[in-house]
Parts: sequence; structure tokens; C-alpha cells
Amino acid sequence: MSEISIAIIGCGTVAETLHLPALMKIKKKVKIEALVDVDED
Repeated sequence: MSEISIAIIGCGTVAETLHLPALMKIKKKVKIEALVDVDED
């Protein structure tokens, strides 16, 4: 099975506490191509 490429728009609390931990559980199946946020920090 090939990887799914994704981008995450918004790197706030929801991304940090929900999206990224969930993606780490399936990291062999997904490739995070980009993380984008309006705040450079």
C-alpha cells in the first residue's frame, strides 16, 4: 500500500493534541508534506 500525502493547515492546539498524535500512530501510511500556520512560531 502506498503512502497518503497530507498537509496540515493550522498548527495550534487541535493539531498538536489530536491530529499529529493520531497521524503518528499510522506514520507508515501517511507522509506529512506540509505544516502551515499564519503564526510563524
